[in-house]
Amino acid sequence: KRYEEKLLQKVSNAAVVDRDNAKKQDYEKSILVDLTGSHPQMQEIAGTLDLSVDSLPEGEIKPDGADFIIILGSDVLP
Repeated sequence: KRYEEKLLQKVSNAAVVDRDNAKKQDYEKSILVDLTGSHPQMQEIAGTLDLSVDSLPEGEIKPDGADFIIILGSDVLP
């Protein structure tokens, strides 16, 4: 929830369509996943949020209606 507030403050046209736990629970580094394959603002969003762009990890599910997902790792979670 705290990261959602940060996201919405920094990326003005973002909308949260779903919030769920990652299937794998031990991500060390947070990532931004471009689900469209070619979102024109992905690098800008990643830079704004200080995230690296990566592909959808095996076992994770692509939510319907989303252009991208953020998987939070232990680098930002308590």
